[in-house]
Amino acid sequence: MGWDDLISNTNYSNTCVTRTSYALQKAAFPVKSGAGMNALKGVNKGRAIEISQKRLSDYLSSIRDALATGPVPFDASLIYPLTR
Repeated sequence: MGWDDLISNTNYSNTCVTRTSYALQKAAFPVKSGAGMNALKGVNKGRAIEISQKRLSDYLSSIRDALATGPVPFDASLIYPLTR
């Protein structure tokens, strides 16, 4: 994603949130980055990357709540199993 200088930074050694953020982008879910980080290269160049587990968890909860309460303008089956 272009942040090669963070590879050796131990604060970024757990990439689960980054991978989940990337998967959400691939599934056409809009992701906002609380840290203002965007992919610098690749197919997601310019798209937001969330790096905070707490913020991504809150976002996934809001998706779950939206799916439970009303119509969703995309295929919710792509993400719903991840939010349980």
